[in-house]
Formats: sequence, structure tokens, C-alpha cells
Amino acid sequence: MAALKLLNLIAVISLALFASNLSTPANALSTGLAREHHLNRQISHEAIARRSSNNSVKRANNKRCKPKSSAVSSSKTSIVAVATSSAVAVTSSYEAPKTSSEAPKTSPQTTQVTTSAKAPVSTGSAPITSGGSGCNGKKLGIALDGWPTSVLDQLANSNAGCVYNWSPWAGNYPNGLSFAPMLWGDKQITPWLQLITGNGNGAYALSFNEPDQSGQSNMSPQHAVDLWWQYMEPKKNQGYRLVSPATTNSPDGLAWQKQFFQLCSSCTIHAAGIHVYSTDPQTTISVVEQLNSISGKPVVILENGDHNFGIGAQDDMNGIWQYWTTVMKYVKTSDKVESIFPFSFVKGEAGINPLNTALDDNGNLNDLGNYFVRGNW
Repeated sequence: MAALKLLNLIAVISLALFASNLSTPANALSTGLAREHHLNRQISHEAIARRSSNNSVKRANNKRCKPKSSAVSSSKTSIVAVATSSAVAVTSSYEAPKTSSEAPKTSPQTTQVTTSAKAPVSTGSAPITSGGSGCNGKKLGIALDGWPTSVLDQLANSNAGCVYNWSPWAGNYPNGLSFAPMLWGDKQITPWLQLITGNGNGAYALSFNEPDQSGQSNMSPQHAVDLWWQYMEPKKNQGYRLVSPATTNSPDGLAWQKQFFQLCSSCTIHAAGIHVYSTDPQTTISVVEQLNSISGKPVVILENGDHNFGIGAQDDMNGIWQYWTTVMKYVKTSDKVESIFPFSFVKGEAGINPLNTALDDNGNLNDLGNYFVRGNW
């Protein structure tokens, strides 16, 4: 009998210890990013974590950008914080060819990147500041996850003006980078109300991550409008620049946007959000033009990358450079796009062609990263 009581006591203590691990404090690190994009891509991106900095990538087998449940034990994060070494750094031997946007792409299966091409990067160029009202007046924003925020120290006095992390939890960002909080979806309403209380000073307030996707915030346009009036609209009086929900660039995503803007015609919306992935820069440009026409608002591209989610090969480095030099030139010169956040500052690239990465394995800007941050586009 005494032995049985002892076993029962041990069981109770074990259960209590397990339960204590299920509670994660609001400021604890609990991130994770991986991507599942438009065409049946199933890689997790639990980017909506409670965190005060970005320093880990956690993988799971559900869909990307999904908020981490508070029931997940923080003691188990090391189990899923793996496979980040799949990111392939763009080395200094890869430099952008000086080609026009009309130049044909070379085949990623047959063409090798030559080191004689020169990257159009001028480290002495003045930061690009036209447009981008919610990004400290700049066109380049940083979507960061997986890396410690210290990697952003390299971005001082650069083209970059703001940063977001798919959540309302701000990191310790250096001066010159404003934080753009996001209300990812229904599951973040409580921290949104608790954390986003001060003056936004003109920074972006982002809403609802891929509501057109069942594995993301997954809501109808009408539900998004209802949430907007309750939780986004009040932020205009706190000095935020309000960005509409960011759908995918699929036909369903654009149809969702059309219905949302019709239903929310009296809402205060300063800019329209979108995610675009393609190996054709003209597709990205076309999507921006379509959303601008649908919404009547300047567009904020909150995720963008050179990636093929259909059938066929991914771009090699020549194709990557042609894509980005074309897109960034458009971003710089078009009044229809306000800011762009390349999906290039996420550790491991989380399911996207790793040649898009802006950082090498040590977190230092590579050639592509320097082009984003210091280039004249």
C-alpha cells in the first residue's frame, strides 16, 4: 500500500511538472517559420510567436505562418529547431548580370553562373526613400525570422526602414527600423490588444495573414471586415498606417481581395497587402497592378520571392538576379507599390528557393543582401 501511494505521488508530481511546461509567458521565445505557398506546398511556418527577439526556426508538418499554440511545451522546441542548414548562401562569386528586364532568362538546368558579371551594388548610394510611408519613408522592409536581431545592425543608414515578424511581439530592433506589428488572425487578438497600445508614429499596422488559405488565418472577407472594424480601424487614431489583409497572388486570393474591398469600402485602409511568388518578374508586377486597380490603394508586398510552386525547375543564380533587379527597379519607380519585404531574411528560407537568401551562413549580408540594402536598384 505504501508503495502504491508513493507511485501515485510521483505520478501527480510528474503531471504538475508537465502542465507547468505548457504555459509560455507572453515574452518568451516561441517562434518558428517555414512556408507552404500557394500550390499545395506543405511546410510549416509558425512565425507568429511570442518573442522579444528572433533566434530560432522551428519546423512542423502543418502549414506556414501558423500561430504557435500556447499548449506547446517550450522545453520541446529543440526537437523541431532543425533542418535550418538547408539554406544555401549566395556567395560572393554570384554577382548580378547587367541585363535589361527584357533579356531572356538562361536555363537553370544548363547554364552556370559566371563570376565576371558585376552586381549593381553601390555601397555609397543614398538610401532609397521615395514612397513607403509606413516604412520610415523607405521602399524596403525586412520580414525577419530565425536570425538574431543583431543581424539588422548591418542595415543602419540603408534602404531598409522597417521590420515585421508575423506577430504583435516586437524584437529589439536597431534605430532606423520601425516595427510593423501584425494581427495575424483570430488567434492573436488578445496579444494584439495587450501589446499594440501606444502611438504608431506612422508605422504600418498589418492585418490577417493569407486569409484565403485554410492553413493560414483562414477567414471569409466578411469575417475579416468584422475583425477590421473591431481591432484594426481603432489603430488609425493611434497613428498607424493600416494595411489590408495579405492574400496569396492566386486567382482565389485576388477574388478574396475584391470582395473584401467591396465590403470594407468605408474602412480606413491606407495600403493593400499581398504575397507574391513567381519566377517571372512580370507576374509580380502584374499582381501589384491588379491589386492596385481592385483596391484603389498603393500596394505593400509583404512577402516576395523567386520561386516556382508549379511544375519545373527553380531559377539558378542568373535567373534570381534577373528577377530581383527587374522587380526592385519597378518597386523604386512605381507609385503603385509602396514597400516590398523580400522573403530573404528568413533563416533556411523555409521552403523557398534558397538562392533568394540575403544572408550567408553566419548572418552577414551576401551579394543579394547588399543589393537589397545598399543597391541603387
